[in-house]
Amino acid sequence: MRCLLEVLHDDALVRICRFLPAKALLDTGCSCRELQERSQQSVDLWRGLCHFLLGETSLLLHDRCWSTVAADCGTPDFYRRLFKAAWSCEQFCYDHSVRESLLQSLRDNPRCSQDYSDAKQETVCMSGHSAEAIGPLVVQIGGMRNVMGPDDLVKVSVLNLDERRIFEPALSEDSARPLQRMRHSTCVVRAPFLPQSAFREAILVLGGHDGNMRSPSAGTPRPAVKTLLMMQFLEVDGSKARWHEVPATGEAPEFIYNHACASFADGARVCIFGGDIPQEDVEYFRIRDRTACAFVYILDVQARHWEVVRTSGPCPSWRSFHGAVAHTSLLDGRDYFVTFGGTAEHCEPLSGGALADMRGYELDLGSFQWRQGPTDGELPGARLRFGVARWGRHLLIHGGHGETTSGTGSSYIARLNLTSLRWGSPNFSNAAPPLPSLSFETGAPQAGCVIGGAQQTFHGPRILSRLVVFRLCDPGTPGDGAAEVDAGQNAGAAESEDEGEAGAGTVVRIRIAGRDGTPQTLQLPTPVFMALQQAATDHQELLQLLRQMIRPTAAGDAGTTASLTSDED
Repeated sequence: MRCLLEVLHDDALVRICRFLPAKALLDTGCSCRELQERSQQSVDLWRGLCHFLLGETSLLLHDRCWSTVAADCGTPDFYRRLFKAAWSCEQFCYDHSVRESLLQSLRDNPRCSQDYSDAKQETVCMSGHSAEAIGPLVVQIGGMRNVMGPDDLVKVSVLNLDERRIFEPALSEDSARPLQRMRHSTCVVRAPFLPQSAFREAILVLGGHDGNMRSPSAGTPRPAVKTLLMMQFLEVDGSKARWHEVPATGEAPEFIYNHACASFADGARVCIFGGDIPQEDVEYFRIRDRTACAFVYILDVQARHWEVVRTSGPCPSWRSFHGAVAHTSLLDGRDYFVTFGGTAEHCEPLSGGALADMRGYELDLGSFQWRQGPTDGELPGARLRFGVARWGRHLLIHGGHGETTSGTGSSYIARLNLTSLRWGSPNFSNAAPPLPSLSFETGAPQAGCVIGGAQQTFHGPRILSRLVVFRLCDPGTPGDGAAEVDAGQNAGAAESEDEGEAGAGTVVRIRIAGRDGTPQTLQLPTPVFMALQQAATDHQELLQLLRQMIRPTAAGDAGTTASLTSDED
């Protein structure tokens, strides 16, 4: 062994080590001292492994955040510690200082003509959107907004983690102008036929439907499967973008929404599983029986060609509003697609369905054989409309609507081991900014950045202005994240004020009219009024509960007839 090491260049040793399974790499000290020293002390090796596990964007976040305190930043020990933290994916903290820096960029932006509240509405207020990471950027695409115009284009918000800025990119003059959409899916691909850009990757957008709730066309499916919609960034900082509409051939639906896609083979291929297809679409027959859909749609990006690939093994029912990721296993180097959750029912646009369980299913993207996760052990609460992102050899789910919508508890955020398909609960050393009452987050935790959500109000759902940032704790820094507990509480209070949502600080005024026409007015915090709504079985019982909260007058209200109106401040 020593003779081999004497002639082996460091670069060659690094390449060999990168092919080792993680446990074998960590145990290299069992072979000989020189191999241990050379492998354990290689910055390139350990930083490269961190890049493989976390991706460029998340690695940038952790590099910057850990380096502010760690005395050994940039050393092999630093990256080996980060690799071990990413490998276990157990200890996290909310980084309120990064969050505040990003929000401060909205206040400081001289090009922003709106006030701060309007800027947040434009950049971090959304639901039904998607998120991708590319270079130093976390990109939020599409979604429903509180204010939308009939001819709005696809909204794009960029979080530049290197410069700590949030903004909307400008479109180049030669860019396509795709219309707004929600419940689409996205993934990062390599499309060498596109013009040169700042990154070798592009973002592929598939399907979706009109998300403008105030438009007669709300819910109308968007055609973006046989015509591929791709976005490139023309500047490394994300300030300028260009859309392309590229025709594709093969077997695929014209319209699809509520689906999930993921790229594999280093961005050269894309897998679609699940989703809803209009009955008049020629591909609808494949999902008519959602319990017997042993296939996936596969896109060859370079050829721009779709095909239907048959699958074998214990496949899941065809899903909607589910989660999915693709990953390359560190253990065997094969590509896998993992999916779970959502609903097995067909869903029309802007609707939902009965919850499916969260058991994981894995599809080998070489053999196209399914493997079902274990039926025993912990399962997080079933849900729809949640965010999902890969974190090393795990994936994290965040938020969603279903059996867990409180923003607290071990089930709201959960992690799935992509090898064993077993669920677990990550640990956080501090608290997230508080959510307004009756709210849930919907954004995917790409590189730890979660944007958007929804809240049930007296007048129906309202889209949240919401930003949360979290990361792995540095085990070399005792109490990492704990010092930000107070900052998180302050951030939550500030956010509640900025958003102006129907949270704990807002009031509902209820006017109950008596027989003599004199109105009785009751003011209640919105959460209290919503609790009364949930306790009452019908409109009349709600009125009775409200009357009990008004002090008796000289005439008394026992025999009055009442009607109920409300104003929301």
